[in-house]
Amino acid sequence: YAVYHGPEGLRRIARRVQVLTTALAAALRRVGARVNEGPHFDTLTIGHVAAARVHAAAEAKRINLRHIDETSVGISLDEAT
Repeated sequence: YAVYHGPEGLRRIARRVQVLTTALAAALRRVGARVNEGPHFDTLTIGHVAAARVHAAAEAKRINLRHIDETSVGISLDEAT
């Protein structure tokens, strides 16, 4: 993977993933979601949600989210996002 993309390709992919993660965090905050404030690269934690309901809706659309607990879910983005 690294050899195929090379150093600049990996940097481009990383920048894109980080920009998309930042944009997603901002959009979620605009609709009232509580998103982790700490530094993030590709992963967000959204708290104070009905996690079971969020997971059911995501699974219906074939979206894989991280199970954290009953009130929090995790979202990770990658180069396929």
